Amino acid sequence: MKILVISDIHENFDNLSRVLQQIPDLWVEMIFCLWDLINGWIARMLASQDIPTHLVWWNNDGTRVAITKKFLEANNGSIVSDETFDVCQVWGKSVFLTHYPLLADLAAKSGDFDAVFYGHNHHLKQEYIWECLLFNPGEISAHKTNTCTFWVYDTINNSVEIHSISQPTSVKTEISDSFMKELQLKKSDRKFW
Repeated sequence: MKILVISDIHENFDNLSRVLQQIPDLWVEMIFCLWDLINGWIARMLASQDIPTHLVWWNNDGTRVAITKKFLEANNGSIVSDETFDVCQVWGKSVFLTHYPLLADLAAKSGDFDAVFYGHNHHLKQEYIWECLLFNPGEISAHKTNTCTFWVYDTINNSVEIHSISQPTSVKTEISDSFMKELQLKKSDRKFW
């Protein structure tokens, strides 16, 4: 079984649309989303796919009620975890899902899982801890790294294949970077009494 693994969407509808359009060519049968949707409309996009999505919660989750409602309306087997982590059994593999690197690291070191997936810091990472595959798919939003990356997890080989979209939409520009640096300088110049 092949599973699309995505994280850190941060309301980037354009990049997410371009990723989801690739589903037929990727031959995936499920989506693991490691969070940071921001709002219910992103949830609606994920829930409208013909394949189920499995979500785990945490920061930047917008309104949980709206997001959960969208997934329940989909009626396609999608799951919204009620925790900051979840454990799935897929095609004989035990998979731990979380948004946070620390939880992921602890789960991988436990020896209880074949694969552990996490997000949060937006940085691509793949490694093995003993026999456990530990990886972060990077970000869909492209606002930290200027890249939009996602992975396809193959349960048969317990391996991942990286994918990206060309010329992703991002709010990270020279103007925004310059403005943020300026704000940081102003902040550091302030004197507190």
